[in-house]
Amino acid sequence: MNNEQQEDIFHITDLYVTEMQAGKQPNVSDYITRYPQYADAIADFVAYYHAFEADGPATVASARLSRVSRIALTRALRRVQIEPSVPITTLLATGTRHFTLPELARKLDLSVDIVALLEQRVIDPSTLPWELYQRIADVLQQPIGVVQAYLAGSPNSGGSEKDVLPSMKVAEEPALYSVLNNQYSPEQSFRLLIEESLWLSPGQRATWKAILILEGL
Repeated sequence: MNNEQQEDIFHITDLYVTEMQAGKQPNVSDYITRYPQYADAIADFVAYYHAFEADGPATVASARLSRVSRIALTRALRRVQIEPSVPITTLLATGTRHFTLPELARKLDLSVDIVALLEQRVIDPSTLPWELYQRIADVLQQPIGVVQAYLAGSPNSGGSEKDVLPSMKVAEEPALYSVLNNQYSPEQSFRLLIEESLWLSPGQRATWKAILILEGL
């Protein structure tokens, strides 16, 4: 599939989502009739898009879609505005669920330093893969829109490690202690952190790089 065909699919799926958000009920058969050369991609996209609407976000990284369809679906899901009902104030405690940084890192299959930066909200949210939003929402048992709203918020204010993360003792890790206590501009790239983290295992690095490629990030 060449670049022109990929852009055609992105345009078609964007049009479908635009009609849905405008309150229309676009008929997938009409789209397939108009664009028969992309019938399979359109049918798969619509099926996964409506699965997202009905049952919550589809796990993009594990879906049986082509790379182009995965990117189209990710782009569509990012456009859906989900109004969070109850905001969260920390990834480490929601309701009766409480985690230390290492516990949350294990559940997300990430390194502690990257989870610390997620908690501090200093990673550019536009660089985060949908798979990560999905995993955090599953672990916290919160709507994905709530997670999106938290990670898109302003970086946590300064203060000591004790103030920011009372359940986590990190004095043994000077570099991580520095991460938690210094100010960062919200311009950190998730991909760059994946590539440069000293705590991420080779297997984790390979997994997240593959996810980023699948989602076109």
